[in-house]
Amino acid sequence: MRFRFSKWVKNIWSYVGWDDYFALFLMLIGFLGYFDGPIPYIPKLDEIYVDNRSEFIGIGFGVLIIANAGEFISRQQEKGRLILQMGSPDNAFAIEAARQLSSKGWLYDGSLRGAVLTGADLNGAKLFEANLTGADLYRATLRGANLCEANLKGADLSETKYNNETIWPDDFDPVAAQAILLEPEDIPKFPR
Repeated sequence: MRFRFSKWVKNIWSYVGWDDYFALFLMLIGFLGYFDGPIPYIPKLDEIYVDNRSEFIGIGFGVLIIANAGEFISRQQEKGRLILQMGSPDNAFAIEAARQLSSKGWLYDGSLRGAVLTGADLNGAKLFEANLTGADLYRATLRGANLCEANLKGADLSETKYNNETIWPDDFDPVAAQAILLEPEDIPKFPR
């Protein structure tokens, strides 16, 4: 429970920027207008301030909501782009997407639940502790990938290719999942 709360706080804190401080400043100015004393009395300015205190609060809330909604939408779009890239048949693109998803914590937070990674070339990918629940990894290649502690519950790994260097979670049986073990002679040799 404590881990979830700290993760939640860290996620919320990552949205905080200069616009949030500006919004909080406006709201504070508005709230102080409802109390006697915090703002020095200046004849004409005091009337304007008292008449507009609710507007300060409203503008502050508006800035807070609009800025954070925009940030949320931007992150969702980036996450979608990276998940799509992780499903690439080009190993370099797929590995880089997995690395970026990992660095943002999206590899573990459930963002990949049900992800379509059909035919992805994830050879050598570091996917340990990844939450791939229900992911479609049909015909993906996982030679040398590290999936230790990964959650593969309900994932489709049929016809997924792996080798003896692939590290699976302790409780996972790739044969039962219809994955195909490549023997050294099955691996194509490319000229160097």
